[in-house]
Formats: sequence, structure tokens, C-alpha cells
Amino acid sequence: MTRGEISKRLHINQETVRYYEKIGLITPNYLNNNYRDYNEQQFEKLELILSFKNFGFSLKEIKTFFNLISISTREPKRFNLYLTEKIDEIDNKIDALVQLKQSLTLFRDKKDKETCKKFSKYINSY
Repeated sequence: MTRGEISKRLHINQETVRYYEKIGLITPNYLNNNYRDYNEQQFEKLELILSFKNFGFSLKEIKTFFNLISISTREPKRFNLYLTEKIDEIDNKIDALVQLKQSLTLFRDKKDKETCKKFSKYINSY
């Protein structure tokens, strides 16, 4: 599939695909006429990259992830350590989001005076 086709399927700009090529996240195949060609595996890799981006991973983190996958059989401890660190980061973000959700719910429902005071001060400062 062409860059245009893969872009349409993923609902992204062609420049995004071009940039991911430039920084080495994806590598297309080349046809005889020197046109880029993306197979289903490359499409799925792009889907994964976009999922990671959607959940707040930087391109540097994503590139590190893929680099570590490529050496995971030679250095499984390094790869597992990286995954453990990322899982811990995700758990911390989930905890923070749960706390924020609880605070916003309390503020919305005006059930907790301290939370209401905290948000009211912030809102009134604008």
C-alpha cells in the first residue's frame, strides 16, 4: 500500500508517515519504480506507534521500545526492566487520574468542602 493509502487507513497526515520514516520508526519496502510500499506488518506497527502516542508516549520512548524489542532475545533483562519501568509509570498515571476523577466528581457534586474550596480558589483566580 502507498503512503497515501496507509495515511487514509490510519486517518493521519502523509507527513506524519514521512516523519516516522525519517526518524527511523518505520521502514517501507521499495518497489521497482522506487515507490514506497507498506505491507500489513508495517501498517500494524504504525497502529501501535499511534496507540503509544495517544497514551502519552514520546517518539523517543516509542523508538526505545522498538529498539529494545529487536535485542530482547539477546538482552531479555534489559527489555524486561524497561517494560517494568513503563508499567510502573502507567500505574502511577492511572492512580493520578483516578484521584483527579474523584476530586472532580466531589467538586461537581459539591460533596466535599475542602475539594470545593480548592477548586473555587483556582477558578476565582482567573
